Amino acid sequence: MRCRLGDARLCGTTASLCGIESARQEETYEKLDRALRLDLTLHACMFTLSGIPVLYAGDEIGQENDYGYHDDPMKAADSNARGPPVSEPAADGESARRAPRL
Repeated sequence: MRCRLGDARLCGTTASLCGIESARQEETYEKLDRALRLDLTLHACMFTLSGIPVLYAGDEIGQENDYGYHDDPMKAADSNARGPPVSEPAADGESARRAPRL
């Protein structure tokens, strides 16, 4: 439990929480395969629950955490800000930030 905020939230993108981020950093294909299967399973399970299933920005492409929030003094202490980055359009119309390839 986060004492300062008084909550017990779990923060991060689904891909990173499933282990995709660490598997890519370690370049471990077995771990990456397991993490991808877990990510897909979690999203499939979401459709079996009541209510409206929601894909958060970046879930559809396996977006990893953005740790740039550490550089913003207003957000540095709040891990909830680690979600997908807000991309600015590049001059060529493509996203300014692209997901790194393994």
